[in-house]
Amino acid sequence: MLTYSKSGINRKQIYSLTRKINPEWGFASVIDLSSVKKRYQNPVLISSTDGVGTKIWLALKYNILSGIGQDLVAMNVNDIATCGARPLFFMDYYSTRRISGQIFLKIIKSIKKACEYCDMRLVGGETAIHPVFDRSPSEDNDVDLAGFVVGIAERNKLMISANVKYGDKIIGVASSGLHSNGFTLIRKAVHSGLIKMSDKINGKPIINELLTPTFIYSKLVLKLASKFGKSLRTGANITGGSIYKNLSRVIPLSLKGVVYYGSWNVSPIFKYVISTCNIDISEMISTFNMGVGFMFIVESGVVLEVEKYIEREGFNCSIVGEVTKNKGRDANVEIVF
Repeated sequence: MLTYSKSGINRKQIYSLTRKINPEWGFASVIDLSSVKKRYQNPVLISSTDGVGTKIWLALKYNILSGIGQDLVAMNVNDIATCGARPLFFMDYYSTRRISGQIFLKIIKSIKKACEYCDMRLVGGETAIHPVFDRSPSEDNDVDLAGFVVGIAERNKLMISANVKYGDKIIGVASSGLHSNGFTLIRKAVHSGLIKMSDKINGKPIINELLTPTFIYSKLVLKLASKFGKSLRTGANITGGSIYKNLSRVIPLSLKGVVYYGSWNVSPIFKYVISTCNIDISEMISTFNMGVGFMFIVESGVVLEVEKYIEREGFNCSIVGEVTKNKGRDANVEIVF
């Protein structure tokens, strides 16, 4: 007799695991907005969704899962932080071929820990089991992760591209490493033997460098926005597509962001990838963050004060560029080597 269990779904195990995360079941989550009314006069909700991509493959392969939840939360909250939004709540989507209780709990607990750091609630999510019968048993525990965040901001205080002006300066805030982008290239390099797990960077195993969790910048952004107001024009989360794609999102076409390569410290992990994989610098800077995880566009008169404040908050940063006129209305980001 055919049963759901024989088709690859262990219902009792799934129910048991999800109850450990959320003892109070329901079909939807309720968010109390009474406190919001006191803080905001004209609030707007800001949302985003993102995943961790193929970084999860490395984390699973080497059973280093304690930081993958931070990657997932960071990839989402850093996006809404660019316009000054405070994260309210988070939801996850966990997909796997065959659920492992140990892996599931490690990942969900790491997501919850990152949410707590951001002062937001993990209100629920979806756990999807998708058995595939033409795969080898070793691939059964493949996992894919996605996240969904909703934040809030005051409408007249939004940090958006319309705030950007000619003469503004660009500050680059250091990344923690690769963050969660470019790992399809990294995975191919690992498969082909270009990246060897016996390698080390400054005495640290290469796998630890590759899986360093993504920095969460939302708290920093909120503090800066509170202190500097409209002088903090907007922000850019440097993710897939790196500086070119992401900085261009927040600069009007009539202006151009000019970034000077060499004005910040390129992290050792990127130098390692360049040397071991023989990748051209133009390919690297189009794929990876190269040591800059977040950018602020700032009024020139306060740029030094903002820079000092960021460093007092524990982040390394430097002035990496400026906003000029885009006379030809062509690409609105230029990187000068």
